Amino acid sequence: MKKILAALLSICIVGGTMPALGGLAPDTAITASAEASSGTCGENLTWTLDDEGTLTISGMGNMHAYKSGSPFYNNTDIKKIVIESGVTSIGETAFYNCKSLESITIPDSVTSIGGFAFLGTPWLEAKQAENPLVVINGILIDGKTCEGDVVIPDSVTSMSNYVFYCCSSLESITIPDSVTSIGYGAFYYCSSLESITIGNSVTSIGDYAFYNCKSLESITIPDSVTSIGERTFYNCESLESITIGNSVTSIGKNAFYYCTSLESITIPDSVTSIGEWAFNSCQSLTSVTIPDSVTSIGGLAFSGTPWLEAKQAENPLVVINGILIDGKTCEGDVVIPDSVTSIGEWAFSWCDALESVTIGNSVTSIGERAFYECTSLESITIPDSVTSIGDYAFYICKSLESITIPDSVTSIGEWAFSWCDALESVTIGNSVTSIGEGAFYECTSLESITIPDSVTSIGSYAFYDCDSLESITIPDSVTSIGDYAFYDCTSLTSVTIPDSVTSIDKWAFYGCESLESITILNPDCEIYDSEYTICSGHDSEKDDCYFNGTIYGYERSTAQAYAEKYGYNFESLGEAPFSDVLGDVDGNDVVDGRDASMVLTHYALTSTSQEGVITDAQALLNADWDQNEIIDGRDASAILTYYAEQSVNKS
Repeated sequence: MKKILAALLSICIVGGTMPALGGLAPDTAITASAEASSGTCGENLTWTLDDEGTLTISGMGNMHAYKSGSPFYNNTDIKKIVIESGVTSIGETAFYNCKSLESITIPDSVTSIGGFAFLGTPWLEAKQAENPLVVINGILIDGKTCEGDVVIPDSVTSMSNYVFYCCSSLESITIPDSVTSIGYGAFYYCSSLESITIGNSVTSIGDYAFYNCKSLESITIPDSVTSIGERTFYNCESLESITIGNSVTSIGKNAFYYCTSLESITIPDSVTSIGEWAFNSCQSLTSVTIPDSVTSIGGLAFSGTPWLEAKQAENPLVVINGILIDGKTCEGDVVIPDSVTSIGEWAFSWCDALESVTIGNSVTSIGERAFYECTSLESITIPDSVTSIGDYAFYICKSLESITIPDSVTSIGEWAFSWCDALESVTIGNSVTSIGEGAFYECTSLESITIPDSVTSIGSYAFYDCDSLESITIPDSVTSIGDYAFYDCTSLTSVTIPDSVTSIDKWAFYGCESLESITILNPDCEIYDSEYTICSGHDSEKDDCYFNGTIYGYERSTAQAYAEKYGYNFESLGEAPFSDVLGDVDGNDVVDGRDASMVLTHYALTSTSQEGVITDAQALLNADWDQNEIIDGRDASAILTYYAEQSVNKS
């Protein structure tokens, strides 16, 4: 849908007719054409197109919510549509640009019609000529040809997305109490819209609803509304006054971005969250009232406002309801007081005079991009109260030399310390369970790191291009190593991958030119099938990879198969140790019917003085389910019962 929106906007700005949407891929595999005469258009809906050009849609339930075309997109064969009773919705862009469509039958069962569903059809043009407000089953589906002052009749109960999209002649509109929602992009780029009256039954205002309504001067959001969507009043540059009803609980991100005439805002006690960039670049905003009910304020929510500048002048640490929302004007050494409970997103971003930070003992979270590109930051003290470090939290902190992540922290966000090229020492606490994607990307001074037993996954690009990293300890808790995790770690000499690791993903150890040995202890570890996954480098003349080190693994292991396939050195560690899982007789770490069958066969043979099929000592211990040192039918029965119970639980 966003692709369509962008295409339409380009025409909306310069004027002219709506564009065709050629080249956009439909969301389903079926595309209507002269060759395709039937298919599906919903989970329980089917369609047929006959030789006369009549499209019949039948079944029960909703049509697919198409986002970039549909099976009928741009189909000039369709002349008539019959939607049978039982169909409950018509998807967005469903019949877009069906240029031969002149007749359509829509049953009362249809209660939802998506935006642009009939745009570019003769049928819609005829409806617009009859009445610029096109209403179907109480749904206002189009008002794009309206002019001047418009009153929506009480017969309307809902409005489709983009219903007045780019209606440049619309000046004012009254929405009756019968309407319960204002859809996505409903008044998008209605550049002449000056005023709007919203009925007292509207409960939600969709994303982009009044986007770029440059002439809108004031608006009252009634008490019935519970949320203001993303970018709802984005770039409403004439908006001077807004009254927010007492039921609104959230203000979406970018909701009032670049409302340059807005001078004051009072946020009611019902609001609990203000989205990122919500009032960003409101260049006249000098007065803001934020109630105690607000517990979440997104990054850069008030950046570029006189209100924030005044707050910074009072104290470079701007704190609202325990949330540190801004510290960008700080210098030197900063101590965050215990009154602060969270460091907001982007709070210190681009603060190039910040040198050290001590975080107070009440802070529980460090938000995304909190210290983004603080290039002079050398040290930071994180207390035991912090449980999470957000994505990009210390991104491009080029002077940061060491960091200790306390045991209270459970996750390190994606790209959290990427491009911290002075970072030499990292201590990771014993509660961290995941190292996010790109967490230490291009930390070129990092020489060694010990990953605690709590970590279960190492994300893609986690240590990419850490070219000083000489050693790393991967604990038994880790189960996966992501794509490019140790790519171009040119100083890494050896690594042991424990048997807990079940997968080594794409190019994980590419370009590790000093790697002398890699030991893979899981004989069944899935190694991404490419010579680039483990290699010292690439020979451009031969267009081939090479590995100067040795891969160590067990006989008949995936490590051996990988090494042999690509001609790499392999040293055997002998036979793989047998599984010690009770009931696992065939050594595949799974207890199932095959194990029970082996036990039963073994019992049948040994009870007649023949040699049994189970010979491994550990396998014999695993077969003795009741641990009475006798392998018999009761063990087989118990294993089979266990397998059946586990299968039921999984399903």
